[in-house]
Amino acid sequence: MDLAIHLGHGINPHAHMMLTLAPCDESGFLPRSCTEYLVRNDAGEERYATAAELKELGSTWQKAYRYKRKDAVGKPLMLTKSEAGAIGLHPTKDRRSKAPVQRTRYLADFAGRDEEKLVEWRKRWADVCNAYLEARGIEERIDHRSNAERGTGLLPTIHEGYAVRAIEERARKEAEEGREYVPVTERRRINERRRRINRRLMRLMEEIREIVLSRLERAKSEKTKRAAQRKAAQRRRARRKRPYAPARGRHVSVSGGLSK
Repeated sequence: MDLAIHLGHGINPHAHMMLTLAPCDESGFLPRSCTEYLVRNDAGEERYATAAELKELGSTWQKAYRYKRKDAVGKPLMLTKSEAGAIGLHPTKDRRSKAPVQRTRYLADFAGRDEEKLVEWRKRWADVCNAYLEARGIEERIDHRSNAERGTGLLPTIHEGYAVRAIEERARKEAEEGREYVPVTERRRINERRRRINRRLMRLMEEIREIVLSRLERAKSEKTKRAAQRKAAQRRRARRKRPYAPARGRHVSVSGGLSK
């Protein structure tokens, strides 16, 4: 695997990971995919098979082709030569195409651009990066999901490509010589506009977050205050309902003297 890290002058730091998508063994690289054909035998059994597998199945199995005649729902009939001849169609002239019905079988995990596999790889990369960030005491984290998947409400930027970045880099160098830099390509202008909108959205979301936290803290304080007031009221009611008990110890007698 080849790994290239582009710092992008702090604007768009990212990494490129390049690896082969072809399977391999001790003898070298193997094919990434193979072609399978829709085949059917005389008994009407149907399956997909490669050319080598069809040869092993025997002569009772034949490739199916799309024909000009359509079925009840309007789709072209997919018939073998024998089936076409049995219903009065010419085995070759009435076909829609010379190519048999076929599909591609991918022999590698990602050879067929499996989106689920791509998401899995991106998540594993994010997990590794976040583990190193945490180990070094860095609070920032990366997320492999899109803005829409995370529900951030932020606008995604569009791909600029090498040519656009080269043009903008020349314009930036010219701006360093005294002229104010402004984006010169439409793609960079779109991205700059979306970044400005995203910055405003992030500021608004932070303000909303602070307001919500402030209100929650105030509500918590009010709740604590009301709970304390209820407890104080309960104690006062309990004292009023308590039966009278004379004070113990020395007291004044009826005759006016002190008694033990």
